[in-house]
Amino acid sequence: MEGVLMALFTAFLSALMVFAVMAVFFRYKVQPYLDAKVEEMKLVANQMEESIRSGVRNGMKDSLKELPTATVKETTRSVVKMGSGLVEGGLSSIFGDKNK
Repeated sequence: MEGVLMALFTAFLSALMVFAVMAVFFRYKVQPYLDAKVEEMKLVANQMEESIRSGVRNGMKDSLKELPTATVKETTRSVVKMGSGLVEGGLSSIFGDKNK
């Protein structure tokens, strides 16, 4: 019985020492590396966000400049017609159909 307890105690101390060494390694080697990578990725993300935002803004400006006036008017009419149809359908479902 004493031999089994000694083996368990040795295994426990061995596992504890391995855990301590791994914790120190993580704390002083891995964590600073990961922190630096996270900061680098944040900078890249901010640059990408600004680049995408300006690209979309410029693309919208260019596309609106190139659209003929008739196309804009026709699109506006279509959107208004569709919107009024949706509102009319919603109101008739609430208050009932006026033809009934």
